[in-house]
Amino acid sequence: MIKTLFTEAYRILKDDGSFFYNYKSDTKGNVVSSAFAHLYKFMAFTDFKIGAEIVWKYAGNFDSARTRFPMDYEMVFQLIKNSKFKFINTGEKLSSVWRIPHVMAGTKEQMETKSHPCPFPKNLVKKIIEHTTDPLDLVIDPFSGSGSTACVAKELGRNSLGWEINKGYFDKSVIRLNNVILQKKLFNF
Repeated sequence: MIKTLFTEAYRILKDDGSFFYNYKSDTKGNVVSSAFAHLYKFMAFTDFKIGAEIVWKYAGNFDSARTRFPMDYEMVFQLIKNSKFKFINTGEKLSSVWRIPHVMAGTKEQMETKSHPCPFPKNLVKKIIEHTTDPLDLVIDPFSGSGSTACVAKELGRNSLGWEINKGYFDKSVIRLNNVILQKKLFNF
């Protein structure tokens, strides 16, 4: 399935587009299976190049390891076709280490996504979309989960398309997206 994802993503990606792939290194006991090794295995099937390696450092630590350094980050890889990819400098200070908390219990975002065990924070998605797309561009999410990407895309005036095989997550994402559409209509933003 991942091989097909990489192949099709490369095929449909515009020449100036970006494909962001998130992967957390896997651990078995004290042995780490690197996110980089995972990525390179699938990049062999396409001509993707790496535009950026982003460390998503979240608040807190959910890895309870006591016999090795804990994994308190995930990698987000920006994959591109060539060096002429679209990048919008929004004026903020740029870094490849993004300190963005997980969706935390008790927050509005957690209440919206409570049926999903690991939703992406909207701020993570927002940063990616703002820096690599223009209004009305199409944002595609092949693992749409609870719909964070679609919601942020709509809030930022982008079009979106997503897939989700879990009906419960899909139903939740439709509700979330309809709420964003309603808010945009009510408040004209």
